[in-house]
Amino acid sequence: MHHAFAVLATASLSIGLAAAAAAADMRVVKAPVVAAPVAYDWSGFYLGGNIGYSVARNHDNEFLINPLTTSPQGQAFTLAPAGAVGGGQIGYNWQANGGLLFGLEADWQWTNQVDSACISFCIPGGGSLNVEQRLRWLATARGRIGYAANGWLWYATGGAAWGRTTNSDAMFFNAFRAGSFDHTKSGWTVGGGIETALAGGWTAKLEYLYVDLGRTRDVLTGFPTPAGSAFETIDQSMHDHIVRVGLNYRFGAAAAAAPARIPVYKMPVGAVAFVDWSGLYVGGNVGYGVGRNRGNEFTVDIGNQSFTLAPAGWVGGGQIGFNWQAAREWVLGVEADWQGSNQRDTVCLDRCVLPLLSLTSEQKLHWLATLRGRIGYARAGWLWYLTGGGAWGRVTEDDALVFIVPLGSGNFSHTKGGWTVGTGVETALAANWSAKLEYLYVDLGSTTDILLLNNPGGAPTETITKQVRDHIFRVGLNYRFDGNAPVVAKH
Repeated sequence: MHHAFAVLATASLSIGLAAAAAAADMRVVKAPVVAAPVAYDWSGFYLGGNIGYSVARNHDNEFLINPLTTSPQGQAFTLAPAGAVGGGQIGYNWQANGGLLFGLEADWQWTNQVDSACISFCIPGGGSLNVEQRLRWLATARGRIGYAANGWLWYATGGAAWGRTTNSDAMFFNAFRAGSFDHTKSGWTVGGGIETALAGGWTAKLEYLYVDLGRTRDVLTGFPTPAGSAFETIDQSMHDHIVRVGLNYRFGAAAAAAPARIPVYKMPVGAVAFVDWSGLYVGGNVGYGVGRNRGNEFTVDIGNQSFTLAPAGWVGGGQIGFNWQAAREWVLGVEADWQGSNQRDTVCLDRCVLPLLSLTSEQKLHWLATLRGRIGYARAGWLWYLTGGGAWGRVTEDDALVFIVPLGSGNFSHTKGGWTVGTGVETALAANWSAKLEYLYVDLGSTTDILLLNNPGGAPTETITKQVRDHIFRVGLNYRFDGNAPVVAKH
């Protein structure tokens, strides 16, 4: 999947840079003012399908309850099941005067999301904990409220959610025990999106959903000890972030009014006939980012730990870009942006029967920047686009290892380069203003740090390797300086 993203990112950036080189020779000719269809009516039943990608961020707590100790021995870490999603939706809209819209929608999603962790224990004879979490399917029933104009619809959505998870655990502690636990959970969801009118009753949408399915608790029993039988409790959460594109077909006469109902010289007042996206623009954005970074820490004395860090938090910043519009509908562009971020995540692993050894690791993402090409398709008041190119960011990592006494700690800072790819929808507002919804995947490679240990007679160092990858969901507002405002009908 990462290879496909890299190819798409390189191709998109090449297109954008080639367009920049030819800009001096290319003139954008204003389209004549022509009649647009009557104002689009979103009312009625619709049916459709969708496909996308999802990444979860689930806190996992595992406690070994041992009669030999006075307190549980535990691990606190993150699982981030990720993978493709796909399914279908059905819904109904009511559109009021002035563009206000209310709706109901139900959907079902298949998913192959999975993540795992493998932790080695410091106990006589060795030991290990292997944890895997899978999300099998998701379903939601939601309300929608939005505003529609010029063939596009911005909306917020929220309601109930259901899903099935499978948690698999295998542990060696004096004896081997394993279990697989299935749960069908209910919870809630909230999100937002943009939908745009295509030909006939067809529409396309880009949507983000956050899903919270609560927590699960499972128990592994039967670990023998001199003082009795130990057992392990497993507490896991299920919080999912979904980005998806969808195609709907709207049934009935209310789906869309046919252009033939009006002569070409009677375009409705305020209807957009053509938007020239050409020119320099600047803007701002705000959103949310979720990382999914595999980590490995290794020392000769205590073995290898494999886990996931999922730094999450708000992102916000600004962008500047330039578009060239050719043949009225195709748009090429370049864009640069900078994002501040407070994304962070921490793991804490206690790996001994007695609380003698612990490993803590924290990862923070401070800022991100990208330079990307864009290629898109525009009609009336909207622009769908693909984007990709180079990415840069700063990440810091704090690690500490304790074995009876502190063995070592360190803070490591890295400025990394990589690549990004994504997609978005932009809609024309009043004058030269536009709004966009965008998803970006960012890959900044990995970091490797060496933690120096004060460990007489033992390993002198610990090797720490972590990925730096991010999923960004954001909304933005742009102002276009050189372009033309949307052509609208006059009285």
